[in-house]
Amino acid sequence: MAETPLWVTLFVGLGAGVLGSLLTTTLRIRHEREADLRSRMLEAADEFVAAATKANERIGTLALRRSLAEVRAGEGGNLAAPAQADLDALNPLWDDASASLAETLRRLPRIRLLFGVDAASAERAGDVCRKHSEAMVELLEFAAPRGEQAGAIAEEAETLVDEFSRAARADLQRGSGFFSLLRGAQ
Repeated sequence: MAETPLWVTLFVGLGAGVLGSLLTTTLRIRHEREADLRSRMLEAADEFVAAATKANERIGTLALRRSLAEVRAGEGGNLAAPAQADLDALNPLWDDASASLAETLRRLPRIRLLFGVDAASAERAGDVCRKHSEAMVELLEFAAPRGEQAGAIAEEAETLVDEFSRAARADLQRGSGFFSLLRGAQ
């Protein structure tokens, strides 16, 4: 039986060490990137929920005040379009609600970027923004009583924020990257 030359043994050992080191480094880098991505996803979801919750509160307050103005304007328990003075009194609330909606909308692209456009959490975040916008459009209708309807829409948006939170949690638990693809294939 022929002996293996020393240089072959050294070369194979060195090659295996280099390949093992490269594999370990690559896996560590991938793990760190995935952990960083999950951290950014969690931060983005938290910021979106905070902005959406604030928008819900502001839109709900505006809708309630609009409803009260409609009740005051009505006769015999009927709702009516509020007087201009009552509408003018709602302007600061309108500004707050609009700013909160804008903040929520500003956070939506980051959710879509980090979670993926087709992810359930990105879809729920879009639903929240659409409901907030729908409520604000209802509140813009000055010709007819709209406060109660806008309030109901704001309540639907609150439910959608909860759905976003659940979807984001599921997306975060599912993870991202190579190993999540392997888990998904099982």
